[in-house]
Amino acid sequence: MGMDALITVIVFLTVDVSIAFEWVNKAIAALLEVMALLILGVIDEHAAAGFNDYETIMLLIGMMGIVAVLKKTGFWAMITVRIARLTGGQPLRILILFCSVTAVLSACLGAALLLFVESIKLGHTALAERHIYNE
Repeated sequence: MGMDALITVIVFLTVDVSIAFEWVNKAIAALLEVMALLILGVIDEHAAAGFNDYETIMLLIGMMGIVAVLKKTGFWAMITVRIARLTGGQPLRILILFCSVTAVLSACLGAALLLFVESIKLGHTALAERHIYNE
C-alpha cells in the first residue's frame, strides 16, 4: 500500500468516526475530508473536481424543487392523512400502505426525498390524529 493510499484510508476512517459519533455535521465532514486530501497532496483540485457527477446533482436539485412545490400545495399532508384514515392507525397497515404509496410515487420522484418527506409528514399526522382521537 502506497503512502497516498494510507493517508486516504486514515482520513476516511477519521471522517467516518466523526460522522458516526456526530462530532461534525456530515456535509462539513465531507468538505473537511476533501480539503485534507488536497492539503496533504494526495489529490489535486482538477482530479477532485473530476469526481463530481453534475448530472446527478442537477437531477437531485430538480427533484427537491418538485418536492418543495408539492409540499406547499399540501399534497404530502393529503397523502399522509389519507393513509392514516385508511389504516385506522394500525401499525402493520400503515407500514404496508406507506410502502405501497412510496413505491408508486418514487417511480416519479427520488425515493430518498420521497421517503424523507413522507415519513416526517406521517409522523406529524399520526401525532395529530392521536391528539384528535383522544379529545
